[in-house]
Amino acid sequence: MNVKFLDNFEAVGEKAWDALLAKASTRSLFQTYAWQKAWWSSRPVGAGLTLCLAVGYDDSQLCVIAPLYIKDKVLRFIGEGLADRLDLIYDARRPLDLAALLVQLRS
Repeated sequence: MNVKFLDNFEAVGEKAWDALLAKASTRSLFQTYAWQKAWWSSRPVGAGLTLCLAVGYDDSQLCVIAPLYIKDKVLRFIGEGLADRLDLIYDARRPLDLAALLVQLRS
């Protein structure tokens, strides 16, 4: 799997994001592309937050998304504190994709 760390939502795209979310075992409004992007767009400018979308591709197929940002050198879920259900997004039939992404996040 090829893992990329992206600093903008457009590099993933709404269609690919929400198609993967439809295959996930946990799905909520708070995980949708539109909600995640809106939360990020509403952050205070100059708050010291850095977007860090960790995404994994198998060939050119999006297979896992970790919707994260960095604050005070700590990875945090986009929407923390305001959303009821946040999670990593991956195809429930392919749990090894999640494992591969987590290995990359740890290194």
